[in-house]
Amino acid sequence: MECVKKDCFSPRARFNLVVNDPAELTSGSMRLKLSQWVAAEEMICLLRDSSLRQAKTYGEIFVREDS
Repeated sequence: MECVKKDCFSPRARFNLVVNDPAELTSGSMRLKLSQWVAAEEMICLLRDSSLRQAKTYGEIFVREDS
């Protein structure tokens, strides 16, 4: 959450994430979890979700800036 809050991201920055069980990493089945990219505030709310904090979960956050 601290990373998403960084000042280096402009207000146009949009976020998405990949969440996998580590056993799935070798299968190459990494898909974005969200159908739409979201603003920082919404990403922070998603990161607070207890289902993402499982011990066997691996995740990556991606950011892009819409023009």
